[in-house]
Amino acid sequence: VIHRLEIRLTGPDRLELEVECSKGTYVRTLVEDLARACATQGYVAGLRRVSLGPFREPAMHTLADLEELGARSPAALDALLLPADAALPGLPAIALGVAEQAWVLQGQPVFVAGPPGERVRMYGTGGLFLGVGRMLADGRRLAPERIMVNLGVPGPVSA
Repeated sequence: VIHRLEIRLTGPDRLELEVECSKGTYVRTLVEDLARACATQGYVAGLRRVSLGPFREPAMHTLADLEELGARSPAALDALLLPADAALPGLPAIALGVAEQAWVLQGQPVFVAGPPGERVRMYGTGGLFLGVGRMLADGRRLAPERIMVNLGVPGPVSA
């Protein structure tokens, strides 16, 4: 799905497109289709993604920049990492108590109120992001779908 398309003439035989589209859109095919509709030929000379879901260009980094930063300071590279739930800002958050957290981490549904039938972010004690679950149709039970925390595995060991 194309949500927005801006076309700018940047030379006698050169266009620049700015496209806001859904996942699964083939921008190269879009360019070919536009050229065909104009009874000509066209190709993509450069393609740059400036956003992906909730992430926008100022917070995005090129591979070259990441490689350079990692070579200079692995700790600085680690500081760029975002928490897993940063990718899920559109999902409602559900806070769980100690008992509910224990059941969810074992893959069991728990009694907790939330938006019926909706996917939700699950948080445990201390605000720990646990993963993604789905509220059942009654809006009173939560079934875990993806657990994204492992409390039994220690973190990285520093040298």
